[in-house]
Amino acid sequence: MTVRRSDRRPALVREFPPAPEDAHPVVLVHPGAVPAADYAALADVLRPTAALVVVDLEQVPEYFEAALTGGPPATSIDALADRVVALLRDRGLPDRWTLAGWSFGAVVAHAAASRLTAAERPQRLVLLDSIAPVPEYTAADDELSADLVLGWFAMYLAAKRGTPVDAPPAGVGLDAGLDHLLAAALRTRVA
Repeated sequence: MTVRRSDRRPALVREFPPAPEDAHPVVLVHPGAVPAADYAALADVLRPTAALVVVDLEQVPEYFEAALTGGPPATSIDALADRVVALLRDRGLPDRWTLAGWSFGAVVAHAAASRLTAAERPQRLVLLDSIAPVPEYTAADDELSADLVLGWFAMYLAAKRGTPVDAPPAGVGLDAGLDHLLAAALRTRVA
């Protein structure tokens, strides 16, 4: 039997070894870049008073493939938030729970929380290492500079490879910057 890559793909929701039935549920929206399995140490620390569930956005094909295509993404923050809310509702929302998100996952978690009814909302919303969800900290696509995007991409590559990847010097432009990042990534050892 031939196993396709999509058949081996991890699940959208990752539950860590169960905590006691009365444990406080913590749902974490993970942006990808590093494996969701890396949260095992956090789950161990939270147990036995809290149970960790990770929603791994990297397992949403439209989100994952957005970084690989040259055009506009086939999804949006609103679509991802709607998907997270549908997933949470399908699983059943407890009376007391925490919704958290890291980086872009925090942006999606914030958008998801705004879609929940007052009775469904989490007891706590924790946004880690994220932009503030206010208009002053948003940028239109035409405002995103090559330097900013290349810096973000260097951080993403470093997280995926588990080793630093030097960002290109400021002002080199997108094509030269991507060439720089490819060469820098190839020079580094994967952890």
